[in-house]
Amino acid sequence: YFNENDPCKPLHPIDFFIGNACAALYLDGSNNPEVYYYYRGEKMRSLGVNFEGYLELLLKSRGFWYWQVAIAGPEYVNPATPMPIEERNFRKIMPQLFSNFNSSDFKRLNGAINQETEEISTLEENEDNASIALLTLEDFLETKGWNYQALEDGRSYKILFERETGQQIAYAEIPMDLEQFLFYVKMPVKVPEELRNTISEFITRANYGLGVGNFEMDYDDGEVSYKSCVDFKGENLTIGYIKNAILPALKTMELYTPGFMSVIDGEKTPEEAIADLEEDDD
Repeated sequence: YFNENDPCKPLHPIDFFIGNACAALYLDGSNNPEVYYYYRGEKMRSLGVNFEGYLELLLKSRGFWYWQVAIAGPEYVNPATPMPIEERNFRKIMPQLFSNFNSSDFKRLNGAINQETEEISTLEENEDNASIALLTLEDFLETKGWNYQALEDGRSYKILFERETGQQIAYAEIPMDLEQFLFYVKMPVKVPEELRNTISEFITRANYGLGVGNFEMDYDDGEVSYKSCVDFKGENLTIGYIKNAILPALKTMELYTPGFMSVIDGEKTPEEAIADLEEDDD
Protein backbone atom coordinates (compact mmCIF):
# COMPACT_ATOMS: atom_id res chain seq x y z
CA TYR A 1 0.00 0.00 0.00
CA PHE A 2 2.92 2.34 0.79
CA ASN A 3 6.34 2.78 -0.79
CA GLU A 4 9.37 1.88 1.33
CA ASN A 5 10.34 5.55 1.81
CA ASP A 6 6.84 6.69 2.59
CA PRO A 7 6.58 8.14 6.15
CA CYS A 8 3.22 6.40 6.38
CA LYS A 9 4.81 3.01 5.87
CA PRO A 10 4.17 1.98 9.54
CA LEU A 11 0.43 2.41 8.94
CA HIS A 12 -1.30 -0.98 8.88
CA PRO A 13 -4.79 -0.71 7.39
CA ILE A 14 -7.58 -2.39 9.37
CA ASP A 15 -10.56 -1.03 7.45
CA PHE A 16 -10.54 -0.24 3.73
CA PHE A 17 -13.84 1.51 3.05
CA ILE A 18 -12.74 2.80 -0.37
CA GLY A 19 -9.65 2.10 -2.46
CA ASN A 20 -7.81 5.30 -1.51
CA ALA A 21 -8.85 5.65 2.13
CA CYS A 22 -8.60 3.49 5.21
CA ALA A 23 -8.52 3.35 8.97
CA ALA A 24 -5.19 2.04 10.19
CA LEU A 25 -3.01 1.35 13.19
CA TYR A 26 0.42 3.03 13.29
CA LEU A 27 2.88 0.24 14.09
CA ASP A 28 6.30 1.90 14.34
CA GLY A 29 7.50 -0.08 17.34
CA SER A 30 6.19 2.40 19.90
CA ASN A 31 3.36 1.87 22.31
CA ASN A 32 0.78 3.71 20.23
CA PRO A 33 -2.65 2.05 20.17
CA GLU A 34 -4.41 4.81 18.21
CA VAL A 35 -6.33 4.31 15.01
CA TYR A 36 -5.77 6.85 12.23
CA TYR A 37 -7.74 8.00 9.22
CA TYR A 38 -5.65 8.08 6.04
CA TYR A 39 -6.52 9.23 2.54
CA ARG A 40 -3.86 8.54 -0.06
CA GLY A 41 -1.64 11.57 -0.58
CA GLU A 42 -2.90 13.42 2.51
CA LYS A 43 -1.58 13.69 6.04
CA MET A 44 -2.83 10.95 8.37
CA ARG A 45 -5.30 12.15 11.00
CA SER A 46 -5.89 10.73 14.45
CA LEU A 47 -9.32 9.30 15.20
CA GLY A 48 -8.69 9.49 18.97
CA VAL A 49 -9.72 5.88 19.60
CA ASN A 50 -7.94 2.54 19.94
CA PHE A 51 -8.87 -0.59 18.01
CA GLU A 52 -11.64 -1.56 20.43
CA GLY A 53 -13.07 1.96 20.37
CA TYR A 54 -12.98 1.98 16.58
CA LEU A 55 -15.00 -1.24 16.41
CA GLU A 56 -17.60 0.17 18.81
CA LEU A 57 -18.06 3.28 16.68
CA LEU A 58 -18.07 1.25 13.48
CA LEU A 59 -21.08 -0.67 14.78
CA LYS A 60 -22.83 2.52 15.91
CA SER A 61 -22.20 4.15 12.52
CA ARG A 62 -23.68 1.12 10.70
CA GLY A 63 -20.80 1.52 8.28
CA PHE A 64 -22.06 4.88 6.97
CA TRP A 65 -19.82 6.05 4.14
CA TYR A 66 -16.96 8.22 5.48
CA TRP A 67 -18.26 8.22 9.04
CA GLN A 68 -14.61 8.38 10.14
CA VAL A 69 -14.42 12.03 9.03
CA ALA A 70 -16.77 12.95 11.88
CA ILE A 71 -14.11 12.15 14.51
CA ALA A 72 -10.88 12.64 12.54
CA GLY A 73 -8.49 15.38 13.74
CA PRO A 74 -7.78 18.29 13.99
CA GLU A 75 -8.44 18.40 17.71
CA TYR A 76 -11.04 21.12 17.37
CA VAL A 77 -13.25 22.48 14.60
CA ASN A 78 -12.14 25.72 12.96
CA PRO A 79 -15.26 27.94 12.98
CA ALA A 80 -14.12 29.53 9.71
CA THR A 81 -14.02 26.19 7.92
CA PRO A 82 -17.33 24.68 6.75
CA MET A 83 -18.08 21.14 7.85
CA PRO A 84 -16.97 18.57 5.23
CA ILE A 85 -19.85 17.31 3.10
CA GLU A 86 -19.19 13.73 4.26
CA GLU A 87 -19.65 14.71 7.90
CA ARG A 88 -22.67 16.88 7.09
CA ASN A 89 -24.35 13.93 5.40
CA PHE A 90 -23.49 11.60 8.25
CA ARG A 91 -24.84 13.86 11.00
CA LYS A 92 -27.92 14.83 9.03
CA ILE A 93 -29.00 11.48 7.58
CA MET A 94 -28.17 9.04 10.37
CA PRO A 95 -30.84 10.40 12.80
CA GLN A 96 -33.37 10.10 9.99
CA LEU A 97 -32.48 6.46 9.41
CA PHE A 98 -32.00 5.34 13.02
CA SER A 99 -34.04 6.84 15.86
CA ASN A 100 -31.54 5.63 18.48
CA PHE A 101 -28.56 7.30 16.78
CA ASN A 102 -26.63 9.54 19.19
CA SER A 103 -24.47 12.13 17.45
CA SER A 104 -22.55 12.85 20.67
CA ASP A 105 -20.89 9.42 20.32
CA PHE A 106 -19.05 10.83 17.32
CA LYS A 107 -16.99 13.75 18.49
CA ARG A 108 -13.34 14.41 17.87
CA LEU A 109 -10.95 12.71 20.30
CA ASN A 110 -13.86 10.52 21.38
CA GLY A 111 -11.81 8.50 23.87
CA ALA A 112 -9.31 9.50 26.53
CA ILE A 113 -6.37 9.04 24.16
CA ASN A 114 -4.54 12.34 23.53
CA GLN A 115 -7.32 14.24 25.28
CA GLU A 116 -5.20 16.66 27.26
CA THR A 117 -7.87 18.60 29.15
CA GLU A 118 -11.57 18.54 29.93
CA GLU A 119 -11.77 21.99 28.35
CA ILE A 120 -10.83 20.58 24.94
CA SER A 121 -13.46 17.87 25.30
CA THR A 122 -16.14 20.41 26.21
CA LEU A 123 -15.18 22.68 23.34
CA GLU A 124 -15.41 19.83 20.86
CA GLU A 125 -18.80 18.72 22.18
CA ASN A 126 -20.10 22.29 21.89
CA GLU A 127 -18.77 22.60 18.34
CA ASP A 128 -20.29 19.28 17.28
CA ASN A 129 -23.69 20.38 18.63
CA ALA A 130 -23.34 23.76 16.92
CA SER A 131 -22.42 22.06 13.63
CA ILE A 132 -25.61 20.00 13.77
CA ALA A 133 -27.55 23.18 14.61
CA LEU A 134 -26.16 24.80 11.44
CA LEU A 135 -27.64 21.97 9.39
CA THR A 136 -31.02 22.48 11.06
CA LEU A 137 -30.86 26.21 10.38
CA GLU A 138 -30.06 25.63 6.72
CA ASP A 139 -32.98 23.20 6.45
CA PHE A 140 -35.31 25.84 7.92
CA LEU A 141 -34.11 28.57 5.54
CA GLU A 142 -34.46 26.21 2.58
CA THR A 143 -37.96 25.18 3.61
CA LYS A 144 -39.08 28.82 3.90
CA GLY A 145 -37.81 29.53 0.39
CA TRP A 146 -36.09 32.73 1.50
CA ASN A 147 -33.31 34.44 -0.42
CA TYR A 148 -30.26 33.52 1.66
CA GLN A 149 -26.56 32.91 1.25
CA ALA A 150 -23.92 31.27 3.44
CA LEU A 151 -21.12 33.60 4.52
CA GLU A 152 -17.42 32.75 4.40
CA ASP A 153 -17.10 32.33 8.17
CA GLY A 154 -19.00 29.04 7.86
CA ARG A 155 -21.38 29.87 10.70
CA SER A 156 -23.60 32.67 9.38
CA TYR A 157 -26.26 33.29 6.75
CA LYS A 158 -27.31 36.56 5.15
CA ILE A 159 -31.04 36.72 4.37
CA LEU A 160 -32.78 39.25 2.12
CA PHE A 161 -36.46 40.15 2.52
CA GLU A 162 -38.59 42.37 0.30
CA ARG A 163 -40.74 44.76 2.34
CA GLU A 164 -42.98 47.72 1.55
CA THR A 165 -40.21 49.94 2.93
CA GLY A 166 -37.66 48.31 0.63
CA GLN A 167 -35.17 45.48 0.95
CA GLN A 168 -34.52 44.28 4.48
CA ILE A 169 -31.35 42.48 5.52
CA ALA A 170 -31.05 39.92 8.31
CA TYR A 171 -28.27 37.69 9.59
CA ALA A 172 -28.60 34.28 11.27
CA GLU A 173 -25.53 33.13 13.15
CA ILE A 174 -24.45 30.17 15.29
CA PRO A 175 -21.13 30.80 17.10
CA MET A 176 -19.44 27.40 17.11
CA ASP A 177 -18.16 27.58 20.70
CA LEU A 178 -21.23 29.09 22.40
CA GLU A 179 -24.16 26.89 21.31
CA GLN A 180 -26.30 29.95 20.69
CA PHE A 181 -28.53 30.94 17.78
CA LEU A 182 -28.42 34.67 17.05
CA PHE A 183 -30.73 36.48 14.65
CA TYR A 184 -30.32 40.12 13.65
CA VAL A 185 -32.69 42.20 11.52
CA LYS A 186 -31.24 45.48 10.26
CA MET A 187 -33.04 48.82 10.02
CA PRO A 188 -33.11 50.12 6.42
CA VAL A 189 -30.85 53.12 7.14
CA LYS A 190 -28.04 53.99 9.54
CA VAL A 191 -28.58 56.78 12.04
CA PRO A 192 -26.71 60.05 11.37
CA GLU A 193 -24.33 60.95 14.17
CA GLU A 194 -26.35 64.00 15.26
CA LEU A 195 -29.48 61.84 15.75
CA ARG A 196 -27.97 58.92 17.65
CA ASN A 197 -28.89 60.21 21.10
CA THR A 198 -32.44 60.80 19.88
CA ILE A 199 -32.70 57.31 18.43
CA SER A 200 -31.31 55.92 21.69
CA GLU A 201 -34.41 57.31 23.37
CA PHE A 202 -36.59 55.72 20.69
CA ILE A 203 -34.86 52.35 21.21
CA THR A 204 -35.18 52.56 24.99
CA ARG A 205 -38.88 53.31 24.76
CA ALA A 206 -39.39 50.56 22.16
CA ASN A 207 -37.52 47.93 24.19
CA TYR A 208 -39.60 48.45 27.31
CA GLY A 209 -42.11 45.61 27.52
CA LEU A 210 -40.85 43.63 24.54
CA GLY A 211 -41.17 39.90 25.21
CA VAL A 212 -38.70 38.39 22.73
CA GLY A 213 -35.50 40.16 21.73
CA ASN A 214 -34.47 43.81 21.76
CA PHE A 215 -33.34 46.73 19.63
CA GLU A 216 -29.69 47.80 19.77
CA MET A 217 -27.56 50.45 18.08
CA ASP A 218 -23.87 50.64 17.22
CA TYR A 219 -22.94 54.14 18.35
CA ASP A 220 -19.84 54.13 16.14
CA ASP A 221 -21.62 53.79 12.79
CA GLY A 222 -25.31 54.24 13.62
CA GLU A 223 -26.42 50.75 12.59
CA VAL A 224 -29.63 49.65 14.33
CA SER A 225 -30.66 46.00 14.66
CA TYR A 226 -33.32 43.93 16.29
CA LYS A 227 -31.74 40.90 17.93
CA SER A 228 -33.25 37.67 19.17
CA CYS A 229 -31.33 34.74 20.62
CA VAL A 230 -31.75 31.10 21.66
CA ASP A 231 -29.27 29.47 24.03
CA PHE A 232 -29.37 25.74 23.25
CA LYS A 233 -26.40 24.63 25.33
CA GLY A 234 -26.60 20.88 25.82
CA GLU A 235 -29.82 20.66 23.80
CA ASN A 236 -30.78 20.22 20.15
CA LEU A 237 -31.62 23.41 18.25
CA THR A 238 -34.96 22.53 16.68
CA ILE A 239 -36.87 24.05 13.79
CA GLY A 240 -39.41 25.28 16.36
CA TYR A 241 -36.79 27.19 18.36
CA ILE A 242 -35.45 28.80 15.18
CA LYS A 243 -38.92 29.80 14.01
CA ASN A 244 -39.83 31.23 17.41
CA ALA A 245 -36.72 33.42 17.35
CA ILE A 246 -36.95 34.61 13.74
CA LEU A 247 -40.64 35.29 13.13
CA PRO A 248 -41.27 37.55 16.17
CA ALA A 249 -38.11 39.51 15.31
CA LEU A 250 -39.32 40.10 11.75
CA LYS A 251 -42.77 41.11 12.95
CA THR A 252 -41.38 43.49 15.57
CA MET A 253 -39.00 45.14 13.10
CA GLU A 254 -41.83 45.58 10.61
CA LEU A 255 -43.99 47.16 13.32
CA TYR A 256 -41.39 49.66 14.55
CA THR A 257 -39.70 50.63 11.26
CA PRO A 258 -42.27 53.35 10.35
CA GLY A 259 -41.84 54.99 13.77
CA PHE A 260 -38.06 54.78 13.49
CA MET A 261 -38.14 56.46 10.07
CA SER A 262 -40.51 59.18 11.34
CA VAL A 263 -37.93 60.11 13.98
CA ILE A 264 -35.08 59.99 11.45
CA ASP A 265 -37.05 62.29 9.12
CA GLY A 266 -37.81 64.73 11.95
CA GLU A 267 -41.54 64.22 11.74
CA LYS A 268 -42.01 62.96 15.32
CA THR A 269 -40.24 62.81 18.64
CA PRO A 270 -39.35 59.38 20.02
CA GLU A 271 -42.17 59.65 22.56
CA GLU A 272 -44.71 60.56 19.87
CA ALA A 273 -43.52 57.82 17.51
CA ILE A 274 -43.73 55.07 20.14
CA ALA A 275 -47.12 56.29 21.39
CA ASP A 276 -48.52 56.20 17.86
CA LEU A 277 -47.11 52.71 17.21
CA GLU A 278 -48.48 51.28 20.43
CA GLU A 279 -51.88 52.85 19.77
CA ASP A 280 -51.99 51.37 16.25
CA ASP A 281 -50.91 47.98 17.58
CA ASP A 282 -53.76 47.98 20.07
